[in-house]
Amino acid sequence: MDFNTARENMVKNQVMPSDVTNKRLLNAMFEIPREKFVPPESILHAYNEMAIPAACKREIIEPRFLGKMINTFDPNPNELILDVGCVMGYSTAILARLSQAVVMLETLELSEGREKIFTELGLDNVIVAKNSVVEGVEEHAPYEGIFIQLAIDYFPEEFKNQLKVGGKALVVFEREGVKQCYLGLKTEAGMNWTYQFDANVAYLSEFKVDLGFEF
Repeated sequence: MDFNTARENMVKNQVMPSDVTNKRLLNAMFEIPREKFVPPESILHAYNEMAIPAACKREIIEPRFLGKMINTFDPNPNELILDVGCVMGYSTAILARLSQAVVMLETLELSEGREKIFTELGLDNVIVAKNSVVEGVEEHAPYEGIFIQLAIDYFPEEFKNQLKVGGKALVVFEREGVKQCYLGLKTEAGMNWTYQFDANVAYLSEFKVDLGFEF
């Protein structure tokens, strides 16, 4: 399979038509080999317009959704980003091209061996954390941005506390049965969330509330 041609077609036919206009982001997606960030058995589907199942009840989201999310998140070269629930690290690699540094936070099973891939790609500004997904990574906080591409029912206090005042968070909440992407800005008073677009993505299981839970 010609992965280079498949990657080019993915960006031109899936990502760019989804209102993704950030040139730095598009260049990163043209360059980062997505086939290195999917399970071996799914490598031939790496550039298809589909979500790809992964271990730990995770799902690698469609490229068009990821492109729209990062385009909305708009990482800057001077920012430290926490990438939560990033499965096998494709989003981490892209964010690393766009920001000062990225902390990858995933399960140990999914993050195993990722350092080698990042090194091979020349991404020396990625830290692969060993923390629990629900705790965040306080030792590198505060962050200018927190990126969570899989759906969550709530934004935990731990993450809010690790985000700088003036910092931003990109998340997907389910509202009335519809999964929606929100951009949040942290103020002295708390998080101010703004709806961006609908995003049909899988749940980040650690932050899915069981029925009957009461806030």
